[in-house]
Amino acid sequence: MFFFCSFCCSTDSVWLSSLKTGVFSEDELNGLFRLVDIRNRISHGEKNSIVIESLDDIQEYIVLVSKLMDNWIALINDFLVQEKYFNKTGDKT
Repeated sequence: MFFFCSFCCSTDSVWLSSLKTGVFSEDELNGLFRLVDIRNRISHGEKNSIVIESLDDIQEYIVLVSKLMDNWIALINDFLVQEKYFNKTGDKT
């Protein structure tokens, strides 16, 4: 039997749903979900979860995470530059 821990592993957790903001492409999100699934299986001790993938597959995950981080940095930068932390009246929230 396989259980998800309530914080990091639930596929409907807030952090996963918050990623669906249009910042990340569908391919990037699918890749991230695959990577999170692998991480979850390893962390919960699922048998046969640690599979040595080819170096090409590992490189694809490295490129994926780099793209996701670049997009995340751009999102944060845009948030700060456009002062989106102010509410509509101009007061800090």
